[in-house]
Amino acid sequence: MNPEGVTQVGKIFAKEFESARFEVRWIPHSKSSRGHLFAERKGVKESDSADRTPPDTVFEKESAFSPFTKKGTRATGQGVTI
Repeated sequence: MNPEGVTQVGKIFAKEFESARFEVRWIPHSKSSRGHLFAERKGVKESDSADRTPPDTVFEKESAFSPFTKKGTRATGQGVTI
């Protein structure tokens, strides 16, 4: 686990949501040091809420880096799911 990295990623997402006029809050998770980043715009329809839960593609500082690559319709790298 990389709590510092999770915090850094959360701050990046929060800044982007805030620039789009979302109100952002961090909701701690009781069973881990990760949490949920929740963003919403009050006074607008329900579809204007976003939940980035949690920023879980943050890797340990010491882990080997596998860069994102794309060949045709196939993508590989850290954070890519099939």
